[in-house]
Amino acid sequence: MPLDLYEHYIESMNQADMNSEGEFVFFCNQGMKFYYHIMRAASCIEEILSGEQMITYSDFTKLQLLTRIFTQAQQLCETMEGESDLPYASAKEYVNCMLEECSILKRIHLSKPIPVQDLCNHVDMMSVADPEDFNRLFFPEYSEDIKEGLMSFEGKSEDRLDLLYAHVFVAAKMGL
Repeated sequence: MPLDLYEHYIESMNQADMNSEGEFVFFCNQGMKFYYHIMRAASCIEEILSGEQMITYSDFTKLQLLTRIFTQAQQLCETMEGESDLPYASAKEYVNCMLEECSILKRIHLSKPIPVQDLCNHVDMMSVADPEDFNRLFFPEYSEDIKEGLMSFEGKSEDRLDLLYAHVFVAAKMGL
């Protein structure tokens, strides 16, 4: 019954109303997603402020390996950009974002201060970085263990986003 009511509601709209409804739903979804991340970040903030290490030494060594992998990919993208019809420019955007993320995460592990603006800029960059072209171009060349490491890193992007949001609040609280 509620579905019938919603269908009637949608059918009664003109095109301008449909566009507005679509925008409203989009912004509600974005707000819900942001709220979800902020609530998860809130649980990290107290741990960070109490001095708990959120990035382990094992994570730090993995970040160093990922930095080498992404640096090599960046060099290849720069060499091949414009030389091929393949999407090296798009892959390079993702690689640059991941290199920045690795740098930020290593600085977090080393307890180095990170300005709020750097964190916010990176969160914005994350929202448009898409791994699809990188995966398509580079995965065939990687060994299984490197592929697994990259997929694991990619799969934890939402958790890292929560950590970055937490650090935005911590950095703001510390006046960075």
